Amino acid sequence: MTAGNVAYYDYGFSGSLGWGAPILITKNATLVKIARTTTDGLWTLTQTITNLPGANPAAKVTMALKNNSSTTKQVFLFRYADVDPGNAANEDMPPDGFLESFDSSFSAAWGYVPTDGSESGAPSYGLMFQNSGNLTPSSVSYAREGYSIASDQDPLPCNPSANSADAISNTDGGIMYLWVADNITKNQTITVNGRYFAF
Repeated sequence: MTAGNVAYYDYGFSGSLGWGAPILITKNATLVKIARTTTDGLWTLTQTITNLPGANPAAKVTMALKNNSSTTKQVFLFRYADVDPGNAANEDMPPDGFLESFDSSFSAAWGYVPTDGSESGAPSYGLMFQNSGNLTPSSVSYAREGYSIASDQDPLPCNPSANSADAISNTDGGIMYLWVADNITKNQTITVNGRYFAF
């Protein structure tokens, strides 16, 4: 996340910056709800992750971001995943090299191992993050887009699409979904939704 040229991130496996400790709000058999406030106190992000069972199960992610400051702000808010689909533990090693492919659209971003014969018998699986619905409240103007990341480098919070590319193949990469929201007023909360699922 970036707001006012201040970056906040937590990539889990490779470090974090600008976030306080997570606070568990709710946990049960189907969901977990966690809140985190930035170390400068300007933002609070509450994430609710819900298990959606069924023929094609998914993990629904709701992010509610509150502007705790006294000024109106713009924010870049994104979700990023270093996707290693299929048998990637084997596919990311020589002599086969990187056999993953990535693509994106206005509504989603995904990574997968294609069934084009180049994967040396690896299973063909993929992971997609798909936006669900519009940002709320509707009074906040925003843009959104999915991105393929043509690198195993984490996105730059102040320029998250810097390493993005069109459809890419035979690489180690990731996926990102970005919301850019304008004019978030004092004490206002914006909410976005999406879901992760296998295909």
